Amino acid sequence: MFETQQNREAEAAGLQRLADAMGCKVKQTDSLERWDGTLFRGDRVAALAEYKEKGKVYGGLGTDGYNGGSLYLDLSKWVTLTNFELSQLLPAYYMVELKLGDYLVRIGELMPMDLSIEMKGRKDRPDAVNDICPTVRIPFKFFMPLKDYFTVYGDDDFPSKAQQEEWMF
Repeated sequence: MFETQQNREAEAAGLQRLADAMGCKVKQTDSLERWDGTLFRGDRVAALAEYKEKGKVYGGLGTDGYNGGSLYLDLSKWVTLTNFELSQLLPAYYMVELKLGDYLVRIGELMPMDLSIEMKGRKDRPDAVNDICPTVRIPFKFFMPLKDYFTVYGDDDFPSKAQQEEWMF
């Protein structure tokens, strides 16, 4: 809602880092879409991504740097990304750039019992009153550094076209 040109440039750079890690190309979406980037190989969509540049993890990082705090994602964006995962059998990622580096979580790997929905939003500006909305609280312990994510998980979890057709009724 309050994206500046600087925000869009940081978003484009972050999405490009994700695309590079996945061996994909990326198309940044219009600022009015419910996700920030579409990752693709050739003419096939490989994933959707939401990117945020954050100054902090709410509640802190905890003593080991991972457990402790949480990050938030607008509920409408969460619903869009979840629906994409369920309907297309392809990943949707939430990528967060922190001072510690880039962190990533796959939306479809999160369990509802680990999440909560809370009213959150900007309170630092008088014109931000409309930015307070339902958000999904995601514990930071579920995020993994981008530099390690595809080394651990690889990208073999993208179903092939043949697998997708086999799963259809």
